[in-house]
Amino acid sequence: MASNSRQGTGLTGRPKGSPPPRRMTIPFAQQKPKLPPPENPALKQAVYPIYLLQWENLKAFLEKRFPGYTFQERRVNEDHYIFEIPEDLTQEDKKAISDARDKDPRMLRQPSQSPE
Repeated sequence: MASNSRQGTGLTGRPKGSPPPRRMTIPFAQQKPKLPPPENPALKQAVYPIYLLQWENLKAFLEKRFPGYTFQERRVNEDHYIFEIPEDLTQEDKKAISDARDKDPRMLRQPSQSPE
């Protein structure tokens, strides 16, 4: 049999069966500096139906409910407002939004008039 000078080496160039070289490890606490906790909690996406609700009314409610946050109008399929808030809306919040919508004179439904 012919002798091969590379006999006994794997693809990595070290002898077969030998352990991999030791890594230089750094304790976890030293790997990255600790970041301060975020000033604002993570925001959650919320959806609310547009039906007879002006964005200005919803935005005013959200700004009063979550002071210090700003809200941008976004819509999905023209049926719902989408916005981000720090915590979910409660049933009381949803009722307050609904009450504000019902009191808006611009949204009062006009009785339909039949031509007959």
